Amino acid sequence: MFYLTNNEYITMAECIVKRLCIASSLVHQSIRDWQESI
Repeated sequence: MFYLTNNEYITMAECIVKRLCIASSLVHQSIRDWQESI
């Protein structure tokens, strides 16, 4: 078991949030494109 410093937790959390934001915007974009193509 290893302990991360508070700073590392914050950095990791920001990384995850950024990836989730990018993923959700890509999903919204692809849904929009898919609806327009119908």
